[in-house]
Amino acid sequence: MKKIFLFAAAAALLTACSSEELAGTEFAQQKSGETPINFSVYTPRTVTRAGAAQEMNTANLATRGFGILAYYTDDESYDADKSTPSFMYNTQVTKSGTSWTYNPVMYWPNEFKNASAENIDRVSFFAYAPYVEVDNTTGIPYADQANWKTDKTLVTTGEKNIIAISKNTASGDPVVKYVVDTNPATSVDLLWGVAADNAATRYVAIDNGNSKVTVTPGKPFLNLVKPNEPTAADGGVLNFNMCHALSKLNIDVKYIADALTPSGTSENIDADETRIYIRSITIGGFVMKAALDLNSTDRYDLGSDKYRGKALWKDIDGKSALSWSGNTKFFDGRKDGKEGTESGENPNESYTGLNPLLLENYVNDVWGSTAWTNDKNSGVTKDAQNLFGDGTAAAADPIYVIPVGDPIDITIEYDVLTADPVLKDFLSDGETHGSMIKNTISKTSAEIFGSATKMEDGKAYTIHLILGMTSAKFTATVTDFEAENAIANLPDNQD
Repeated sequence: MKKIFLFAAAAALLTACSSEELAGTEFAQQKSGETPINFSVYTPRTVTRAGAAQEMNTANLATRGFGILAYYTDDESYDADKSTPSFMYNTQVTKSGTSWTYNPVMYWPNEFKNASAENIDRVSFFAYAPYVEVDNTTGIPYADQANWKTDKTLVTTGEKNIIAISKNTASGDPVVKYVVDTNPATSVDLLWGVAADNAATRYVAIDNGNSKVTVTPGKPFLNLVKPNEPTAADGGVLNFNMCHALSKLNIDVKYIADALTPSGTSENIDADETRIYIRSITIGGFVMKAALDLNSTDRYDLGSDKYRGKALWKDIDGKSALSWSGNTKFFDGRKDGKEGTESGENPNESYTGLNPLLLENYVNDVWGSTAWTNDKNSGVTKDAQNLFGDGTAAAADPIYVIPVGDPIDITIEYDVLTADPVLKDFLSDGETHGSMIKNTISKTSAEIFGSATKMEDGKAYTIHLILGMTSAKFTATVTDFEAENAIANLPDNQD
């Protein structure tokens, strides 16, 4: 049986990054004549991940907390190349009752010689979430976050999500190193803090004599001085707006047989005859690893004097500009009985990140009558399945990826295998099984979304891959023989 293969894609672009307030109250002043540093925070309304099977919302941000790195620069301004986190390093801030608390409590430097700006202490503050416990000298997280005090084992090569933050002696901008986790169950949504932009009264304007610090909404808190009125409403409270540094991505896949559109009536592919397996998929718009610079200098203008931070991604070393090859390609690990023996074959044996149920897995040397039903993955089915994860994720579960501002173009390669004992084109184990036809389909972001779409931080993208399967149909009629009359003149018989 031959088949004709069609492809359709549908997608929805969802926007995120609005904010809701997590009310913060000032800490009680603990030492006479000294002013403690207070924090408050806003978090996105959209559901986010904070680690293994935990969604980050206003409630669990309060318990998981966010991390602070603070840079004291005396009477100098913050230097993005030379300053070090000498004031606070990876300090966890959590919510207790109605207050955001941390330990040990830090106090504003109080040196003030005169009204000259050159004689006023300055501190710059950066924040990220979710908080992770790290080894201070290396910035590498502990493998067991719950028992890090007794188990000092650090995460190793191959770890996903937050793999490091700047160490406590590192000079220059603080960074959070991140590796994309393609398991929706554990993919972490990385946030970083900027000056909140929800209302003018929330902007911190700190006055000390004739020196006034202007804080720009949507950018970090740089070069702050002791607040002039710390007990006034919002006086000296650093209100962070926690912004999404990543893009949220969901891709599901299914087939529709004998129908050209998703609204058509579909037929099931015969389970004992045909399988559809993904060989590879290439996606534009993001990279798999990079370092988030917490000193983001740009911002998005949301209109009506509203702003949010714009993520500043660098190469994984945290210093150089972000580099990438243009697209991210996931191979399927196709089991064809010739693993690694042919040129170009070996890379196809890596399937990290793709749903294993969508991949070919049968390598038995003996083809039996129950091979399809008992030993092979079902592959792409008429019901949507998540492209990523370990096969247990719901079709709608997302992962978080590092955007690079490129178009979300997609190329998918997939095989359609049809069992037929008289054919010898089946490649699973070199035996006689049937027909295998490879298909390669490419779609631009304009074709997928209806307009050219580039991946941005703080936005969510849902893409539905629909493989249209149209079987080759045959009809036939029998034509009657038509009588033809002819006379052949033969020579007379001769005696």
